[in-house]
Amino acid sequence: MVVPWDIYATAKLILDQHGPEGAANHCLDRMEVLKEAGDDQGAYVWGQVRAALLDLSDIRLDGDPIN
Repeated sequence: MVVPWDIYATAKLILDQHGPEGAANHCLDRMEVLKEAGDDQGAYVWGQVRAALLDLSDIRLDGDPIN
């Protein structure tokens, strides 16, 4: 079971390693690879990490609401 703390810790680590744009793209890449491999749970977790990036930075992803 993945807990919110793990999600945010992973998002912070990825953000520090890749920067805002790179972190969002890294998460998206992981989501796609896992989805293609049939790992829907893993893809969902990386989607949660990607969403946590919004809380940790001021980036906005395509299609995200302004508010």
